[in-house]
Amino acid sequence: MVQLGARLIEQNATAKTATQASGEQSSSTSVLGICVSNVSEAYTLALGWCAKYLGLKDDSPAYTINQEFIAKVAEFGMVTAIVNAWQSGALRDTDMIRVLQKLDLIDPADNPDDVIDALRNQAPTMTGG
Repeated sequence: MVQLGARLIEQNATAKTATQASGEQSSSTSVLGICVSNVSEAYTLALGWCAKYLGLKDDSPAYTINQEFIAKVAEFGMVTAIVNAWQSGALRDTDMIRVLQKLDLIDPADNPDDVIDALRNQAPTMTGG
């Protein structure tokens, strides 16, 4: 654990591209992903036993832990492509909202239909000239 902790705070003197850094972060979190998956499975199993003990038979309980450990980065070109696809009709309104929610540009807790209604019903803005 000491070696792992030291590796986490270690400064790397070489410059890396964003793709290299993301790839290294992905590989270092893969072990964490396996652990989280095992914990989710164990909790689901334990909740199933509790449900059987209580006599619940309708729904089998499930417990999942979010496994997205790497921060999402919204690149300008990607956001532009998404909006252009939406404006041309190649992407549905709800799909665009969900993609922007995954990138944390729109609050993930918001209902896509409510976001669409708010966008359509907002008052027009005027810019001074």
